Amino acid sequence: DKFAKGIGAQGIEVLPERSECILDINENHLNGLELVNGGVLFTIADYAMAVAANANGSSTVTLNSSIDFIKSASKGTIVAVATLVKAGRTISRYRVEVRLEENSELLAVLSATSFTIK
Repeated sequence: DKFAKGIGAQGIEVLPERSECILDINENHLNGLELVNGGVLFTIADYAMAVAANANGSSTVTLNSSIDFIKSASKGTIVAVATLVKAGRTISRYRVEVRLEENSELLAVLSATSFTIK
C-alpha cells in the first residue's frame, strides 16, 4: 500500500486471519493540538485490515468501515492488530484494535467490511 508506506506504516505479522502493523509517531502525524491526527489512526487501522484481507493472495477493497476514537497519543509507536470476525465467499468482517505499544492503551477500534474482487 503506497499511501500507508508513505506515512511510515509497516506490516510486521501477516496471516490470512490476523495482521499486525506498526507506525512510529513523528511530527508529521500530529495535528494542531500536538496529538496524532485521527486520519493517521484510521489509516493504520485500515491498512492492518487490508493486510489481513489480502494475505491469502486475493484482492479486496473496503466496503464499509467505522472507527471509534478512544484516546489520543502524541509520541511512541502505534500498533494496529486486525482480526477476522467472519469470512464469507466475497464479503468478510474485521475488527482492528489500535494501541500505543509502550503501555498498551487502546487508542481506537475499527470495524470494517471487505469485498473480495479476485
